[in-house]
Amino acid sequence: MTKKKTTGFTLVEILVVLVLISILIGLLYPALKGGMARAKKTTELNAIRQVGAAWEMYSISNLDRLMPGHITTGIQERWDVAWAYPDETLVPPAPFYQESDPNIAGPYPWRLLDRMNNSWETLIDYKTRNWNAMQVVEHAEEIASIPAFGYNGYYLGGFWKIDTHFNKPKLLYSQAVLQHGQVENVVARVASQIPTPTNMVVFCSSFFAQPGEHRHLSDDTDGHNLAVPRILANVVQWEPREDGVEIFVETSPPLGRYNGLPAIFFADGHVDDVQIYDLADQQMWIPSAKDMGNIPARDFSHSE
Repeated sequence: MTKKKTTGFTLVEILVVLVLISILIGLLYPALKGGMARAKKTTELNAIRQVGAAWEMYSISNLDRLMPGHITTGIQERWDVAWAYPDETLVPPAPFYQESDPNIAGPYPWRLLDRMNNSWETLIDYKTRNWNAMQVVEHAEEIASIPAFGYNGYYLGGFWKIDTHFNKPKLLYSQAVLQHGQVENVVARVASQIPTPTNMVVFCSSFFAQPGEHRHLSDDTDGHNLAVPRILANVVQWEPREDGVEIFVETSPPLGRYNGLPAIFFADGHVDDVQIYDLADQQMWIPSAKDMGNIPARDFSHSE
């Protein structure tokens, strides 16, 4: 009586198959990872485009005026302005304008969200959240302070506060002193004051940084509501470095999520991801940047 021969894999054959699978995974993983990063970058660019479109709508509905970069509690009270949450309650510091209350309406997000159908998720999509739409008021300060995209608000729209000496609104850098002593307003308040909109940063993916070198930052690094040029007034804020930036003072420099390139919304309405070395050019941030004697426009600065 003959025995029926059993078939199967030998240990060597199984090991060979496992080695081949490991090699295939090793070959495919970078491509898969790159594809995921590209998909996330596309989502990020679509998000910054939505924010930029709301910024454009703000300007159109306000007679060409650019959205202020930041408005203090005192300015909001003086101008008698307020914004509302989706449930129609007022965003602090309204309605009482107490200096002790958080100034959630000071940064830009809650000034634009009504023009974005209150899609606040667009601003913090880079974060993994464990809260839902019903908790939006509870997390309103987070939305206002750490959105994915910072506004070039020092030079577009401007930083507004109350001048305590004269007790009237004051626009920072509206009387900047240039190299040869001439006084000039270097802040664009209306869209027509932006001479090169195709090259002017409006929104940029950014983060809040302390002095030091910041390299290989994670994609979920806290964003910030402002984006600051390399030189703010006459103080060097940051310098580009390979895979990151070097910070010299507490500031909000560009941040490249997903592919190392910061996402930008430009004043003419187009979006792109840009090399951080290119963003070191002051002409991309300051509408009135120009050559001053032997100092090129790329290094334009001024005193307060």
